[in-house]
Amino acid sequence: EDAARAMLLAAEHGRVGQRYIISDRYMSTRQVHTIAAEATGVRPPWIELPLKALYAGAYANDMAARLLRRDLPFAVAGIRMADRMCRLDASKARAELGWTPEPVEDSICKAAVFFTAPSRDVR
Repeated sequence: EDAARAMLLAAEHGRVGQRYIISDRYMSTRQVHTIAAEATGVRPPWIELPLKALYAGAYANDMAARLLRRDLPFAVAGIRMADRMCRLDASKARAELGWTPEPVEDSICKAAVFFTAPSRDVR
């Protein structure tokens, strides 16, 4: 919901050619997983892998994906994106668009509950 609201504000108030970071603040992967686990009533992950180990696994995943000719869920691009998230700053979106995010914890909880809800038949 925050991202959609920010996109509408960017369409209305944003400057052509500019990019806006839409994030309340930086959170570690562990913090995100803990919040999502608590929201859905499951135990949060207890193992924390070093970034080098994650990259090694992701490179192996990418090689397997090429051999199998299909996407696999643990790509280097995802690890790289998570690694670079700490340098993001949404102050420009706040100042230029007037974007005011809801607390990121609320967004994570809503997403976790949505993605773990039983699927609904839409027929």
